[in-house]
Amino acid sequence: MQIMGTQNIKAVYRCSRAGRLNRKRGDNSSFDPMAMSVLQYMAATALDYDPDRTYRPDDTPPRCYWAGWPAMMDDFGMVMPTEEQALDDDIDKEELFASRGQTSINRLSRTATWLEEQGLIKKIIPANTRRGRAAYWLLMIGDDFENERVEQAARTALGLGVFGGR
Repeated sequence: MQIMGTQNIKAVYRCSRAGRLNRKRGDNSSFDPMAMSVLQYMAATALDYDPDRTYRPDDTPPRCYWAGWPAMMDDFGMVMPTEEQALDDDIDKEELFASRGQTSINRLSRTATWLEEQGLIKKIIPANTRRGRAAYWLLMIGDDFENERVEQAARTALGLGVFGGR
């Protein structure tokens, strides 16, 4: 993982301080560490937004995450077996990794869905599994004005236009 988004990470912490990463649990709410981990990872690996830059088609889009779930689950160590599992010759390692991988992808997908419901990320290009392309997620971690400018910059860089569709 190459860390690029230092300003993005600061914006994620501002969102957290504002309670935007808290989940409602009964009559209370509590901080969601998985949501923080996913959003922080996306922010760290996405290019910071530069408000003074004019974005052009084929530029690297700002505040976009497109590395997909496999990169994230590998960096999080989500598919690593326990020491006992690794040493047990009776366990089919390939099956174990496939199972843990699918469970990890499901967890990350559910977390992304929640982050999207909270307005913290927005899918601007859906995944295309036939082409092996991950979804492009836009980080909506600024105020409304900044998020609008970031989205327009990202859409311009990706050649999407105002209403999307590529």
